[in-house]
Amino acid sequence: MKNRILYATVSILLVIFLITGCTSGVKVKVPSTEEILYPNTTENNLDSSDYKKVSENEKYELLFNENTTHFKVVNKADGTEYSSLPAEKVSGSTDWNSLLRISYLNEKGVVSYQTSYEDSVSKGQYKVESIENGVKVLYTMGTVNEKLYCPASFTVERYNEILDSIEGNFERLKFKSMYYEADIEKIADSARRSELLDKYPKLKKEVLYLIKSTSLSISEQRTINDILVSTGYNDDDYEEDTKGIAQIEEVKYPTFNIPLYIVLNDDGLQLTIPVDEVSEYNKGMLLTIDLLKYFNAPNIQEKGYFLLPDGSGSIMNFYNGKNDLQEYSAAVYGRDYSIKVDEKLNYQDDAYLPIYANVRSTGSVFSYISDGESLAQIKASPGDSETYAVAYPSFNFRQVSQTYLSSSSKEQGDVFYVTQKKLSEGNLQLTMAFFDAQNSTIRNFANYYRNVVFGNSNSSANSPLLLEFIGVDYINSSFMGIGTKKETVYTTINQVLEIAKDLKENGVNNLALKLSGFFNNGLSQSFAANLKLNKGVGTQEDLNNLLKWAKENNCSVYFDVDIQYVYKTSLLGFSKGANVAQLITNETGVDYKYNPVTFQLEEKKAARYILNPSAISKAVDGVLKISDKLAINGFSLSYIGSNVNSDFRESAPIEREEALDKLVADVKRVAKKSKIITKGANAAVLPYVSYVTDVPMKSMQYDVCDSTIPFLQMVLKGNVYYCDEARNITGDTDSSILDAIRTGAGLNYIVTANDELTFTKTEHSDYTSTSYKVWRDKIIKTYNQVSSLEKHTSTGIAECNYLGEQVYETIFGDSTKIITNYSSETQSYDSYEIKPCEYLVLKGEN
Repeated sequence: MKNRILYATVSILLVIFLITGCTSGVKVKVPSTEEILYPNTTENNLDSSDYKKVSENEKYELLFNENTTHFKVVNKADGTEYSSLPAEKVSGSTDWNSLLRISYLNEKGVVSYQTSYEDSVSKGQYKVESIENGVKVLYTMGTVNEKLYCPASFTVERYNEILDSIEGNFERLKFKSMYYEADIEKIADSARRSELLDKYPKLKKEVLYLIKSTSLSISEQRTINDILVSTGYNDDDYEEDTKGIAQIEEVKYPTFNIPLYIVLNDDGLQLTIPVDEVSEYNKGMLLTIDLLKYFNAPNIQEKGYFLLPDGSGSIMNFYNGKNDLQEYSAAVYGRDYSIKVDEKLNYQDDAYLPIYANVRSTGSVFSYISDGESLAQIKASPGDSETYAVAYPSFNFRQVSQTYLSSSSKEQGDVFYVTQKKLSEGNLQLTMAFFDAQNSTIRNFANYYRNVVFGNSNSSANSPLLLEFIGVDYINSSFMGIGTKKETVYTTINQVLEIAKDLKENGVNNLALKLSGFFNNGLSQSFAANLKLNKGVGTQEDLNNLLKWAKENNCSVYFDVDIQYVYKTSLLGFSKGANVAQLITNETGVDYKYNPVTFQLEEKKAARYILNPSAISKAVDGVLKISDKLAINGFSLSYIGSNVNSDFRESAPIEREEALDKLVADVKRVAKKSKIITKGANAAVLPYVSYVTDVPMKSMQYDVCDSTIPFLQMVLKGNVYYCDEARNITGDTDSSILDAIRTGAGLNYIVTANDELTFTKTEHSDYTSTSYKVWRDKIIKTYNQVSSLEKHTSTGIAECNYLGEQVYETIFGDSTKIITNYSSETQSYDSYEIKPCEYLVLKGEN
């Protein structure tokens, strides 16, 4: 029993430490009393439908309702209205009239929710201010601690006087039920007598009426206040009645000040929440902000769809009958690896592009997160007869993670929350562009967003065949029962040159080379600040010969360097304390592997160390240094297109948006001297890279969605080369070739020159078949097959349609149609038959 009591005490203290201790240094201001907006700060009529023009330009008008804070954008050309308020209230959409919905953690560690309408507008706790081209709305969300008349005691004379002044019978009975008569001489319990005399010394001299509880809810306090005010009760009365006695306990509720800037621009709207203007009150910690969930929401059972950003892109039809399935949610720029996840139940394609679109027959809204995108998730639900179809951004205002006191507490489900200390200092910003019904096509959206990302630059060149060579890896072996790792050379620089020449001689004219594991420690890369060419792969002269040939044959060469992670520690130049990020749980930043059977994190199998932003900059210094030394002008920077990680160290925390800014700045430094290739296509780095690999050719195919669409490829086409995962590693080369044809992608293979070596006993056993000798003929054949269609695919994707039965129709810019059949059965298209894993090309009527 003593141990249980001790455990419980320690648990409580830990909870207090984790929740309150983690708030020290938080860069969210605590408002003064003057900054909080009290009930009825703004007198409003919630039934009002009065919208007034607050901004106008050549294309649009912005109309605003000061009574509800709802707004409309009107297309002046055709009169189409885009409204923040759905057509009518429906039973299942409880927050349908709110522009904001927040989640927060209270001081007891409980997650709760508030909405801008119920917790601010309906109480008059908001203020509207005119700004250039729009309005600013300041919401005070929550139950504000009001100045309420609620005396704890009355003399008999005062009590009767007030009672006589109350007009309504119900109010009189209610008031009487809140107080009781207390005569100290009639109280037999000595402890109770002593307690009351401490609180109410007047009881020694006279009988008093005392409040039944000194811990009343805010609604009970309001009831007493309203009754007293109705009798003419004032400040002087309250001061007299409360002189020298204990008062009602003040109930404090988490309250938040959140500003929303609504600004009209040439394309449409810009919605901004400056983080440094958000404030928290009464120990509430803001976790998430959902923004404009119901903007342009389609009427119940209306036809239309959402464009969503997972993988290559998804289509979710409105009211598709799948609303009982899990809500769609895609994390922009993927997971933050500095927030540990105990289990990984499924592989998930996250959102490379921070976009979504709402496509209705009356007109469409294309939205993208223009600031704070790494903090966001894109969420969507198809709706049903009782709930609206919605798509919206949800911003992670503050990261929170679960931890446990011990393994036993984990088994018992005793979860403690650890919260982020330093918050973003930027904005949470959503930009909306409006498209009339005649221009609401996927191609229009892609062209618009391509211009946002890349400006007006464009090229019709197709992606080259990318051949990735593995230089050095470590094979696990043993000597006298002791496990060792043997450095093994899979491909030399001279062998790379020989293979490149062989492909060129056999008609592969559009070729790019990626050399992985050619620096010290091979694929098990150490800190990139100290790069050296591995002696086993060749000499400087060998490298010069390769680079010379590549230049003469218009072939790009990229050396792979991971600037975000370290896979093997070294004694010199690397420090876990100085170079490795800290997890939100205060642990050293190690990214562990997951057990493929149990899906659990295996903390004894370290995969890689997560570098902090300062160390990433040092790694980039190493890249620039080796670039000058070896005359290299192309680098593969591994995961810069898919990973952004925070650093939660106590002394100098760096939140995710700041980490993203620093990463982009470092990528720019490399881009000034070299071409860059990366895994993944995060929008933030796309303007600075030449080629992106491992691009998903389909969406994640969430059950709640209806079809996949190559929106990502439509944005990339003409600005960045792109390809899927290596085709000889995926295990489904026929489908992957169809993917390349359908989306205009390049081909990607991972190869090795030493045919007898495998990766079975290495940390990269997923490299199941990499022998160039085995794959040579297949590579040449598929290259010729795909390149024969380049004159069509280079014109860009104009339209893509899912025809059912795993059959897709892609229409390219020159009107060529390519129909791809992914199914295991022959499919019909018009009068044509398409065999399994084959395709049909229609140019005009041919």
